[in-house]
Amino acid sequence: EDLFMVDDEGFVLGLVRDGFTDLPKVEYDGDILVGNFIDQNVVPVYLDLLISMKREDLKISSVSINRKYSNIYLEEGTLVYVGNDKDIQSAFKTLSSLVKKLTLEGKKIAKIDLRYDKVIVLYD
Repeated sequence: EDLFMVDDEGFVLGLVRDGFTDLPKVEYDGDILVGNFIDQNVVPVYLDLLISMKREDLKISSVSINRKYSNIYLEEGTLVYVGNDKDIQSAFKTLSSLVKKLTLEGKKIAKIDLRYDKVIVLYD
């Protein structure tokens, strides 16, 4: 229910103020206490996701990072799975190209799975 700001090392800084609620959200299942660190494996993956998102000009509404993969919701509602052990920048290049191509073709995408060697796409 509460939203927290976390720095690039996983340190919980405090609650998010009203003016910053448009930032991408990350779901985290562990305990969150201001002044403590969250799981150290989550932050590097999230930072890679943010950097790649900006490079490829993709708009993300939320991210949920699991142990092996991340669930990413694009702003238009498409669910994307990316393996945390994959090259995230390369995965986002593939994602960006795919979204642009399929959007130009007028196709509505429900899910894209980038966890495997072959890309899996589910259409609406």
